[in-house]
Amino acid sequence: MQEQLAEYQFHQLNSEPPINRLLRLLNIGIFASQNKQQERIVKVILLLNRSLESEKWPELADNLSKLYSHLLYLTEQQQYDEIQRIFLRLYNQWQKTTITNK
Repeated sequence: MQEQLAEYQFHQLNSEPPINRLLRLLNIGIFASQNKQQERIVKVILLLNRSLESEKWPELADNLSKLYSHLLYLTEQQQYDEIQRIFLRLYNQWQKTTITNK
């Protein structure tokens, strides 16, 4: 049952527009950092890093990759307040970008 639920959630996430997936992952990261869920934070960071499109936006992808590496470091150091602050800034910035482009 757990495996089926995970597969369903994976397909639900992949059927959303990319910006919605990004915002959802950042929101999960914010929640996970509030609750000090280290493993979940790492999963979010790895998914965010995997979603980078370096062919389309090489400079942005490189900068975000460095930021995600820093987030992994902060996670190892259990600096959850700083992680939450970064996730929140990213979320707000991407949300503003989405609203501006509509």
